[in-house]
Amino acid sequence: FQFQRALMPGGACEASLYQLEGRPTCALAVALANYHNMGPRGAAAEWVSRADAEGMLKLLAALTAAGPQPGRREALRKLIWRQHRRYAERFRRG
Repeated sequence: FQFQRALMPGGACEASLYQLEGRPTCALAVALANYHNMGPRGAAAEWVSRADAEGMLKLLAALTAAGPQPGRREALRKLIWRQHRRYAERFRRG
């Protein structure tokens, strides 16, 4: 099955900090065509690809079979602190 990992830049929810504290989190999305009913020539119906929906089910099955990976928590902690050091000044400036 095919999948891709993407951080959604327009989203208002990010689960990494919850994961860092050992709380189980999950978020999955299927690409939506004609987002907010906006097609190339005006209003259009939203839809998802059947292959994408079936791929989502396969991904969920694979994640369930793999189970938790506790060793990844420390790697996530290091990544978050590295990003904090890199971008903290931007947030202070506003």
